[in-house]
Amino acid sequence: MPRNGLVKKIIRLLDHRENRIVESIKRISLFQNFSDGDIQALAERCHIRYFNSEEEIYAEGSPATALYFIISGSVGIYKKRRSHVTDRIQVLHAGTFFGDSSLVSEEPRKNSSKAMEKSLVLVLFKTDFDRLEQMRPRLALKFYKIVTNKYYNELTIFQTEFHELSQKVAKDELMK
Repeated sequence: MPRNGLVKKIIRLLDHRENRIVESIKRISLFQNFSDGDIQALAERCHIRYFNSEEEIYAEGSPATALYFIISGSVGIYKKRRSHVTDRIQVLHAGTFFGDSSLVSEEPRKNSSKAMEKSLVLVLFKTDFDRLEQMRPRLALKFYKIVTNKYYNELTIFQTEFHELSQKVAKDELMK
């Protein structure tokens, strides 16, 4: 194949890859209010990854280097106890995201994740996000708002469950 033909083929493959990422992003409800320009900028920075059932995505204690959006399949989030027993603490499905600590902290991962079935995941590496933040600060701010909202919702759930549990413990103590 002549050199010029090879270049054209590579460009077509890259365009196809980018179009596929754009379509994947549009399927995630989280991005429904994003402009076409924001989605295109995001698509230029994201990577598609396939994970087989039971395949590890990241390990507890590893560097937090990426944010993950589940396109299809499901992912389990796991936490190792002091006794070294590992518990699944959450199951995430298509349309959700995880690994967001990579955007806000330099700390190692506090949990691990693995695909629970064959899963298609969109990956935004921290280095790509940093470039996106420089080029499109408003888009980065949207991400920070989404992550902040997620943290707020999780904290509210935790506070409610903690309150209910403490009331149950207090009631049980009174019954003794």
